[in-house]
Amino acid sequence: YGPPDQFIMFFWNISLVFLYLFSAILSGLNLGLMSLTPYELKLIEKIGTEEEKKYASKIYPIREKGNIILTAIIILNTSLNTASTVMINNITNSFTAIAISAIMIVVFAEIIPQSICSRYALKIVAKTIYILWFVLIITLPLSYPLGMLLNSILDNKEPTMFNKERLKEIVRVNCDNTIDQQEKNIIFSGLNFNNKTVKDVMVPLKDCYLVDKNDILNKEKLKELTQERFRRIPVFNKRRENIVGVMDLTDVIFINPQDNIPVKNVLNVNKRKVMTISREAKLGTALKSLKNEISHLAIVREGSTTGERENK
Repeated sequence: YGPPDQFIMFFWNISLVFLYLFSAILSGLNLGLMSLTPYELKLIEKIGTEEEKKYASKIYPIREKGNIILTAIIILNTSLNTASTVMINNITNSFTAIAISAIMIVVFAEIIPQSICSRYALKIVAKTIYILWFVLIITLPLSYPLGMLLNSILDNKEPTMFNKERLKEIVRVNCDNTIDQQEKNIIFSGLNFNNKTVKDVMVPLKDCYLVDKNDILNKEKLKELTQERFRRIPVFNKRRENIVGVMDLTDVIFINPQDNIPVKNVLNVNKRKVMTISREAKLGTALKSLKNEISHLAIVREGSTTGERENK
């Protein structure tokens, strides 16, 4: 059966156009909205352009509703597609109705709007945010309980967007485009910080500048100390492996070279504590220890912190 007169036929055609148009809008908004995670929107609010910040702040309240708004869009979109199929079926035979409905839904209500919204998601969703609120309100009796049910079944928390490995891969991929090699190395070092141990970053003892506790702080020695440009200098006794103290360059600023004062006298006056740490300690642990001891230098020992062999 079909519509009784041309007026109703015209009305149905207009209704079909409206149904497909609104279905297309909902389909595009569904993809665009769900592609913007709450985490990403918060990030855009902080580091985006002024326009992007405005868009993100408008979208965040409704995107935060997660499964509820998703359910609302799907319910209404499915209802629109079902209604359009029924109307076409009343105009023409069943087979033709199915073919026309399938083509219209796939091409005009799915492919085209989703292609557009996937590229301009932030701007389009922000500009049509009132449509989403309207959809949420009119479907609330169904969308709210179903959305809450999904929240109880599924974890409502957004999955971690980027873990360390993903961040590394992003940096690696963009190294030739927007990130130079030095910036890449700095970022990688930061991401790997907690996975590295002291032995990965320590300076071997053979490469350290040390002084003997029996060295005399004469003019030549004082000049040598200033030329090395190290403020904190480990002091050894007879063997380089036998670290007995740390001398700060500020300890010798006012020493008269003509007094020929030995280094051990400076150590006895200031008595700076020598901090030791295991080479197997994680960098995070080592940094906390340095902070707690108010120290900028530590002697690294093999094995436990009470071992005999030392490195800087």
